[in-house]
Amino acid sequence: MLDGFCEYLRRQGKSENTVKAYCQGMKEYMRWHEETFGKRMKMFLRANVLDYISYLRTVKGLSNRSVNAKLASLHSFNLYLIAAGYTKEVVLDKQDYLKVQLPYASPSTVSREEVERFRQEILERSGVRDYAIVTILAYAGLRISECLALRVEDISLPAREIKVRHGKGDKMRVVYFGDKVVNAVREYLRNRPKTGNPYLFPGRGDSHLTRSQVNRIFNEYSESITPHTLRHFFCSNALENGYTIADLANQAGHSNVHTTLLYTNPTREKMKEKGQAEDPARGVRKGCVELMEELFYSEQHRNFYRLHVDGGADPYYRALVYLLGVTEETRANFSRCFDGEARMIRPAALGDC
Repeated sequence: MLDGFCEYLRRQGKSENTVKAYCQGMKEYMRWHEETFGKRMKMFLRANVLDYISYLRTVKGLSNRSVNAKLASLHSFNLYLIAAGYTKEVVLDKQDYLKVQLPYASPSTVSREEVERFRQEILERSGVRDYAIVTILAYAGLRISECLALRVEDISLPAREIKVRHGKGDKMRVVYFGDKVVNAVREYLRNRPKTGNPYLFPGRGDSHLTRSQVNRIFNEYSESITPHTLRHFFCSNALENGYTIADLANQAGHSNVHTTLLYTNPTREKMKEKGQAEDPARGVRKGCVELMEELFYSEQHRNFYRLHVDGGADPYYRALVYLLGVTEETRANFSRCFDGEARMIRPAALGDC
């Protein structure tokens, strides 16, 4: 049954990483079922799934986000059973997923200085191949699976382009990069072993370097930097260097713009610094991210923060409409959020817009 589930996922167009993750999730559920009830799973029952959710939360101590990742496997398995004719019962649906509060702080946790020190450590002690991998992750923003799956012909140094053939959701995109990636990859290619292996970073046989091999390299030289923290760094750094939200979403391969918007928020460290400041308004920069902060400080700083709206042409107004998800059709209702001649935002009214 598990083999049939894996084939079903592939026919659905799921990436190989997703297939492995979902099948592993079902293996874990089946193991729990056998250990709990003393026999192998023969039926997929809702009562058992609810018990499993309780086990994951109370015994394993998993966060709601982690539990939902496990439930995604079970939900897909339920769809497979229905499609294959094993059952007609919807055991698990999206409403059973646990509520997750999205973090406000930017996911980026490392500074440019930390990234540069890490790159230099890798260059001096691990060599040009690993240096090229780290640089691609940090300054082109690829996922580790995308980076390792690159073929030699997928990267063009003259054009400064990388063709990601199989991104998340099996989507293809073109990624653009700058001098750091050009220099790192060029130096690596000069020293790359001559082999018939088509991958940019060849592994054993005709395969590419594995994720576990790269993780071991990272763990050897840093306790805080991982392949994914470098991707977070890229997204945050790109916005600071002038990328628009649309630019970054395309470059990073985000299917949902709300994922990209997370990187417009201040980092945890910056939020802590603001908490220590005597005046929360001190040093606040103008811009889309800071506009959201202004909304919530406006009650205390009416004379400091003023939004002048002129028929919707004001860029701050447009940014506010975009960030709050307000459409042109609701602009009439949106006017209730402004108070008086100075057109101040009233935070208490935001929920009504």
